[in-house]
Amino acid sequence: LQPRSVFAHLRCRSYEQPQPQAVQASLLGGLTLAGPALDAGLGSVFNVLHHPSDGRTLLAMYERRALARWDFRVGGGRPVFVNRNAHEDCVNVAAFLGGGDCVFATGCDSGQCRVWDLRRPARPLAVLSTEAGCIKNLECAPASQLLMVSGFRSQLIFYDTGTLRLSDSCPAWSTSQLMRARLHPDSNRLVLAYRSFLVLIDRFDPETLASDLPDFQPDAWLTDALDEEASDVDIQTALLALQRRVSDSSEGLSRNLASLVHSGFNDRPDTEEVSLSSLCLHPSGCLVASRGFAIDLSQPWRLSQLLAGPAPVSCSTYLHWLQPGAAGSTLIGQFEEPIAARQIIKEISFSLCRRFLASPFARGVRLFANGRLDWLERTGSEPVRPVATVLGTGSSVVTTDFSPVHELQLAVGTTGGAVHLVEPRF
Repeated sequence: LQPRSVFAHLRCRSYEQPQPQAVQASLLGGLTLAGPALDAGLGSVFNVLHHPSDGRTLLAMYERRALARWDFRVGGGRPVFVNRNAHEDCVNVAAFLGGGDCVFATGCDSGQCRVWDLRRPARPLAVLSTEAGCIKNLECAPASQLLMVSGFRSQLIFYDTGTLRLSDSCPAWSTSQLMRARLHPDSNRLVLAYRSFLVLIDRFDPETLASDLPDFQPDAWLTDALDEEASDVDIQTALLALQRRVSDSSEGLSRNLASLVHSGFNDRPDTEEVSLSSLCLHPSGCLVASRGFAIDLSQPWRLSQLLAGPAPVSCSTYLHWLQPGAAGSTLIGQFEEPIAARQIIKEISFSLCRRFLASPFARGVRLFANGRLDWLERTGSEPVRPVATVLGTGSSVVTTDFSPVHELQLAVGTTGGAVHLVEPRF
């Protein structure tokens, strides 16, 4: 017998909201949290983050230096704390450091990290000045007491979460044109997003990463293979050469085994450049989702200020099964996304129940699933498809984060500065 899809009775639904304030609660199944940005000019919500254990706390990071916190044990939907000068620049990302449930770190465009305590949020516990550039990822490995910081200057920097100082055992690691980095919760896999492809590092060991892969420059290797004057070089041939070179870089190693993951932009025109701006790992560690855009190279733009760049010519979300080694990886889904000129970086997220992927979609969010409870059964698996589209947030959605305790509830942040709790009801 063929297993029946658990989503067989669902259709992709689009909810329009002609009168947002009147019908929002019934359509989104939740509430719009009263935020500080609308009356304080703090700009877009760049990221949102639930407390990982019980979801009772929600953090929002703002375009113009602010940090806000909600406590769902306190009713009313208003933040219990707002720091309007949390950083000197855009606040991009946050991560709880594990162990002590109240301690978390934030990162900003200036390359600075700050560590905070929820119980005493007025001032940071520590200020970590890094050389990572515009910080877009903070990854915590509680078992090894490490905080991994990465930014657009193509470095991974490791801090000891016990001392809040640079790690003595894990030196910084440099690479070229690194966009994003994600660490699996059990710390055995690291996924790196370069401009137009992904790299998986299996059996990840931060202590020996710098010595195991001392000159790891895959973006430069691909650029060399695609020299403009070498017009006879086919891009597929170049990618095969890159795949071999990436694998050869870890030949003879028992850890930090590197392999290439194709991005889906492999057949892009020569007149376009590609940038993978968002990245997230499925809780299983076997599936990675990335969101990327292509831009016209005839227009000037700056990598470190993507929001100021030209409008992309295309935007897609990709899903890959991760298969270390020569087997490569398998593209199992590709979905076109609406093109937004201002907000290029939009954060995607998997639910902790392993069933859904949320991706910002215009003034709302789309949920994807493949008919399996946890996406892990590949043989005969149904195709990944959108199962719900929720619109009505009033302005473009920038970021999403699922609740760790409510299967279908997620927080979304928008360009208008609002934070919504979204709970689609099929």
